[in-house]
Amino acid sequence: MQTYKVIGIMSGTSLDGLDIAFCELAPANGQWNYKVKKATTITYPDDLVESLQCATKMSGLELKQLDIVLGNFFADQIGNFVKQHRLTPQVISSHGHTIFHQPELSLTQQIGDPSIIHAKTGLPVIADFRSLDVAKGGDGAPLVPIGDQLLFGEYDACLNLGGIANISYRDKSGLRKAFDIVPVNMALNHLANRSGQSFDTDGAIAKSGQPIKELIAQWSSLDFHSKAPPKSLGFEWFEKFILPGLTGHSTSDLMHSYALYASTQIANAIKEYMGNGPFKIMVTGGGAYNDFFMHCLRDQASDNQWVIPESAIVEYKEALVFALLGVLRIRNEANILSSATGASNDSIAGIVLGHPSNIG
Repeated sequence: MQTYKVIGIMSGTSLDGLDIAFCELAPANGQWNYKVKKATTITYPDDLVESLQCATKMSGLELKQLDIVLGNFFADQIGNFVKQHRLTPQVISSHGHTIFHQPELSLTQQIGDPSIIHAKTGLPVIADFRSLDVAKGGDGAPLVPIGDQLLFGEYDACLNLGGIANISYRDKSGLRKAFDIVPVNMALNHLANRSGQSFDTDGAIAKSGQPIKELIAQWSSLDFHSKAPPKSLGFEWFEKFILPGLTGHSTSDLMHSYALYASTQIANAIKEYMGNGPFKIMVTGGGAYNDFFMHCLRDQASDNQWVIPESAIVEYKEALVFALLGVLRIRNEANILSSATGASNDSIAGIVLGHPSNIG
């Protein structure tokens, strides 16, 4: 049984930083065994955060320059990580950082130039996992469901509470389905920043607030929530429909209200598309550490068993899954599920830079 040594990197819409995970993966009777051997999150410098926040309004030239800057940042941080831990990865698998994601316009764009990563690290790089699926009429998201199926098949569903909350589950026919539900940390971290914090530790600020009922009702009535899957969200949607409402009230009240709104949408989605529980649901992403948000979620869907796994999986599941996507690409096996994205068929997605002759 071959073991693959892969670095997966992920930069999420919440701008928490760059997740780097050195993983060992091995096929095992239709599933995959995994180990997250080393992992870290590199906080972005303030000037890079500011640039990424403004990226949707940049000119083409400015965006390409940011693509180069981010590619160099990724490459340097991976190089430091490998050197510090004396690692011997076979390949790097990079999600990049999403700037534009509008699949209805056949458009998705991730930056963090993979050519620079390959050139500076000397390692093969797999990148650009979304474009092929979008070209096939899919949403190009979510991409994680193949990992949920092959790595975490013992759960009825996997819920990720990152910048955007998304869920992956088996339907009654056994197909893996998935979709984005609602922004979570994208909004909560934005509000925490107003208090001089990068995030709301344990949900303490949100817990101290009071609900703003009219605002919760306004958000809950957004058309996206009544749209049938497959469906996905990007920063542009958050900027248009959520951000304007995050003003005019105290930060604590806004955070409290947003947590109630988002947790309710998650609970509603589970009931509508999975049916009545109880279900065993694994929760990952930074939101799993938000005690107030998890309290709201448990309150909304108390029948379910909400499992928060070990910290390495909570924090680095997406980086782990992108490591797996890279391995599947090298093995010439499907790594994007059309049942989750709505594409015409499954894809073997990702561009390959370099010659990973020692893998697969």
